[in-house]
Amino acid sequence: ERDAVCLTCTIPYSKNNFKLAVDILCDMSANAIFPEDEVEKERLVVENEIQSVNDDAEELSLDVLASCIWPNQGLSQSITGTLKDVQNLKIDEIKKWYKEQFVSGELTVFAVGKIDEEVLINSLEQLPIHKKRKPRIERIKKIEKIDMSFSKNIKKSKFLQSQIYLTYNLPIPQ
Repeated sequence: ERDAVCLTCTIPYSKNNFKLAVDILCDMSANAIFPEDEVEKERLVVENEIQSVNDDAEELSLDVLASCIWPNQGLSQSITGTLKDVQNLKIDEIKKWYKEQFVSGELTVFAVGKIDEEVLINSLEQLPIHKKRKPRIERIKKIEKIDMSFSKNIKKSKFLQSQIYLTYNLPIPQ
């Protein structure tokens, strides 16, 4: 999403499957490697995803909506970024971001369904220390200014469908 990355998996339950899934997710969170040839393959995948977003009326309109609500802020940027962003991204920048955001960044874990709490807790305790998660209201205050004054934004495109959004500012409970 715009302000979080989620790693998920759905598995048929067995103790072995559950442990393997948790181990893989934890490994992805703390020990990922970035072989240059694989990064280049993934760069092409992301470039194709960016082009497909531009061909999806709903995805494109949500990006336009975000740019209206959070002008010139991080949340207004497309989730996929731009082709130029992806083409200019250096592997050292990826590794730095991964270390800051995954290896030691804020972490929230949800496990739903038939779970083995002992396996889950034991695996999570092996992860590096993460930053303490800030309360919701502090995270929301980081967003500079939400522009919810009356405005209209019309973007014409080649699509044979229309996307219409009406947005209303709701108060944030304290």
